[in-house]
Amino acid sequence: MKLINNQTYNEVFIVTDSAYADALSVASTAIERKAPILFVNSQRDNAEVVKALNSLNLKAIYVIGGEGAVPVKVYNALAANGGALERIAGENRYGTNKAVFKKFGGNPTTYSFAYGMNYPDGLTGSVNTWAQKGFLFLVPKVLTGEESAFYSTLKAEGLIIYGGSGVIDINTESRLAQWIKLK
Repeated sequence: MKLINNQTYNEVFIVTDSAYADALSVASTAIERKAPILFVNSQRDNAEVVKALNSLNLKAIYVIGGEGAVPVKVYNALAANGGALERIAGENRYGTNKAVFKKFGGNPTTYSFAYGMNYPDGLTGSVNTWAQKGFLFLVPKVLTGEESAFYSTLKAEGLIIYGGSGVIDINTESRLAQWIKLK
């Protein structure tokens, strides 16, 4: 694996190559921190990724997603790098998304929301979210009570919802708009 322009990095984000949610969860954070996102395959030894990490002299490696996304055997191979290794995960893609926010979210000026079961709206929104100094949340079509309680505590200057009512229910959209306390 060759990294572009032999760039020096302090940290890197590791995500699975078999799903998009974890990569979307950390995309705007990675852009902001100028850190690459590297993909691993749970069915392979990922020797190229491990070799690349060993050559980078990293201070931190963040594994985004649970053991179903990045298995223990892959995590342990990454640990050989010597940099601080931390797994950031939740019960599911939505929990992992919120865990990434809690770790790296800071004080965004804008909160963005995209449907968590496919990637086009989130992919489009992730770069714009970064440009807006925001954070992208992945949400189901209809929010659970736990999610409702979490989102009702957020404060921001702006709110963007990516996708139409076919992927984010109109009631969810109106509840988010009502809950997010605009500064």
